[in-house]
Amino acid sequence: MEAIMKQFRKRSLTGFTIIEMLTVLVIVIIIGYSISILMKQVVISYTKIKSEQEILDTSRNIIRSLTRDLENAYISKTDNRFSFVGSNTNIDFNAFLETSLDETNTVEIGYSLNANNQLVRRLEENNIPNLVTSGGNASVLADNIQTLTFRFCYRNASGDFQYTSLNWDSRVEHFSNYNHKGENKNPDGLPDAVEVSFSLQDSKAIYPVRSFMTKIYLPQDKY
Repeated sequence: MEAIMKQFRKRSLTGFTIIEMLTVLVIVIIIGYSISILMKQVVISYTKIKSEQEILDTSRNIIRSLTRDLENAYISKTDNRFSFVGSNTNIDFNAFLETSLDETNTVEIGYSLNANNQLVRRLEENNIPNLVTSGGNASVLADNIQTLTFRFCYRNASGDFQYTSLNWDSRVEHFSNYNHKGENKNPDGLPDAVEVSFSLQDSKAIYPVRSFMTKIYLPQDKY
C-alpha cells in the first residue's frame, strides 16, 4: 500500500508526459482544421446561393420591365413620329404607360446596352412626339450584362410565326409581313413579337454566366 501511494504522489508531481501533451495538441489541431474546412464550405455555399439569387432576381426584373413596356407599344398609321424602331442591339418605341404625373400617356422608351455592360432604359414622358430614338432620361436597369440580342418576329401569309429579323422599322415596308387576318401590312407596323436574349453575371463574378430568353407578344390592335 505504501508503494502505491508513493507511485501516485510521484505521478502527481511529474504531471502529463510530453507524449500525452503532443497527443492532445494533435487532436485539437485536427478538430480545429476540420471545423475551419466545414465553415469554409458553408461560406462558399452561401455565397454561391446568394450569387445565383442575384442573377435570377436581375433576370426577372429585366423580363418584367420589357414585358410591361412592349405589351403597351403604340404606333400611328398617320404620324410616323409614333413608331417602333429596332436592331439586334437596341429598341426604341412609343408606348401607353402611366407617367410620373399618375396619368396614362404616350411615352418614348428605349433599351440598349452601354459600354459598361449595363442595360439602360430610356424614358421620355413628354407627350409631344419627336424622334423616337432620342431624348428623355436614361436609367440603369441592370449591371453585368454580358450579351443582349433582339429579334423581331412576323407572320407569313398563313398567319404562322415563321420569320425573324434583326432589324425593324414600323414606318416602312421591309418584309412580306402579314397580320393575323392574312392581310399584308404596309408599312410593316409593329412586329408580332420580340424575342429577347441576354446573358448576365453576378456582381462578384462568382457564379457562371447565365443565359435567358423570352418572347414578348405585342398588341396588334392598338394602331
